[in-house]
Amino acid sequence: MHRKWQLWLSCVLLFTVSVALIGRYGSPESVSATVRTATTQSTAAQHHVNPNSLHNGRTTSLFRSYDSNSPQTPTIIGGEEAPQGAWPWMVALVDANKSNAAQGQFCGGVLIDAEWVLSAAHCTVDLSGRALDPAKFNVVIGRHQLSESGGQRVAVDQLVRHPAYGTDSFDNDLALLHLTTPVDTPPLPLLQPDQPLYESSGTPVVILGWGITDEGRDSDVLRQVEVPLVDLKTCRQSYGIFNEKVTDNMLCAGLKNGGKDSCQGDSGGPMIVFDVEHQEWRQLGIVSWGEGCAEPNYYGVYTRVSQYTRWIGEQIPQQGTTVPTPTPRATLTPTSTATPTPQLNATPTNTLIPTALATPFATPSATADNTTFPTPSVTPQTAQADHTMYLPLIMMNRYLVLQNGNFEAIHQGWTEFSLQQQPLIVHAAAISTAARGGSYIAQLGAGESEVAYIQQRVTVPPTKPILEFWMKITSADDCGYDFGGVVLDEHVVAQFDLCRSSASADWQRWEVDLRAYQGLTVSLEIRAETDGFLNSTLLIDDVTFIAVTDTVTAQADRAAGQPLTRTSPATPIWTQKTR
Repeated sequence: MHRKWQLWLSCVLLFTVSVALIGRYGSPESVSATVRTATTQSTAAQHHVNPNSLHNGRTTSLFRSYDSNSPQTPTIIGGEEAPQGAWPWMVALVDANKSNAAQGQFCGGVLIDAEWVLSAAHCTVDLSGRALDPAKFNVVIGRHQLSESGGQRVAVDQLVRHPAYGTDSFDNDLALLHLTTPVDTPPLPLLQPDQPLYESSGTPVVILGWGITDEGRDSDVLRQVEVPLVDLKTCRQSYGIFNEKVTDNMLCAGLKNGGKDSCQGDSGGPMIVFDVEHQEWRQLGIVSWGEGCAEPNYYGVYTRVSQYTRWIGEQIPQQGTTVPTPTPRATLTPTSTATPTPQLNATPTNTLIPTALATPFATPSATADNTTFPTPSVTPQTAQADHTMYLPLIMMNRYLVLQNGNFEAIHQGWTEFSLQQQPLIVHAAAISTAARGGSYIAQLGAGESEVAYIQQRVTVPPTKPILEFWMKITSADDCGYDFGGVVLDEHVVAQFDLCRSSASADWQRWEVDLRAYQGLTVSLEIRAETDGFLNSTLLIDDVTFIAVTDTVTAQADRAAGQPLTRTSPATPIWTQKTR
């Protein structure tokens, strides 16, 4: 454990025991279980790498969800009370040992069949990731205000988590709960894989849940909030790409400036969208996780339901592979929520498949070499009436040369992004270091919870396909938490740790073989990502492209009188070398 957190942890343990007695906690576990696991999970909690060490998905600290005066407590942030009866399939997961459902509620869910509820997998495990006993769960359905006695309260006799759900991430975060008694409430249909239009960035969606309002006052009524979907590229600008937190099995939603979001206690609840064609609401997401709640630059992250409709159908025999559409009811569509109009300009996001160190995502498809252009054969065509000449349109790709690789022109050529809004291309003297050559360098990281990159579109030269740059790493952190690397068109082609063991006071040379991309115009990013503890910094200078014969390996082979050794595509070679 990091020393500075030892005293903090002792104080928070005492605070946790006292507040947990109130009864609003993130899973139906005892207070003693919370205390037992706290000492063993503290290090992981500091780096927020194990979701099952947390009370629910919508938190980044082991204990923050207990503070009733904090926006981390169960709530729909920035929303409003839902109209009574508008969402009859909405359910609350409550502790079976709590007679007052308002005190025992810890997650949400949706009735998708007379006997089955869909929720988040992390709602069905304890703090150490062990599966909970179904007997600990009750499902409350048809109740707007949890402290009242309306609707139905049904026991659960089976929990079915997705088999790929693990303890090290929130990927595949969904589970099915089987009810001991069928209910006659119409279920909510699911968004199907052939409806990608409704997953487009900017589409307005509605999130539902129970909890404390953003003003901190108790409220046990169902609440709703409308937010737009956000594309995964934007979402990964907040959460990072190297840590693989945000996968293609997820959707992101929220506002860049924050203010509206789901939060603790909403986990497992639905994100819904209005299907214009069928004139009904459908579930497209499950509340899963996020950095804080309604924080600026951090979006809520949701399980993408359309990825799992086949699996869900396989678990519910009477449904086959799809969920039936319920009989429409007039009360299903609330009057207070505007009917969203799906956007028609959906752009599919690139599929992110994390790869080994500095291995390209895939070999790009063959394209014309941008260094030479074909001479078109143009045949004039004469119009019958006005004798107008029509020429065919010849499209040519521009050859984009890397600009300002030594940063001496400061910002010229580079696009800069910093989640924490820090300047990235800086005068070396301003940060008490020396540039490798000249006066300016790029400083990435250098702060907590930072995602920073410098980017420009370049054509990988066919004759010089080796990317070379020089770097320095400073860090107080262990390996495995902060990262640097190279990204081409959102695909990781090189990745390395920013940590104490990789730190150096000297400039280090790094080479990445990009022959698989030669002649292609790509978006080149040099990037750093840090977590919320123990800062790391990546300094970059002298970015350029070189020939294969100029690599460290080739130079060493020539010096030894050996034939040229050709490395595999995108294999990095770096050596430590002083200025």
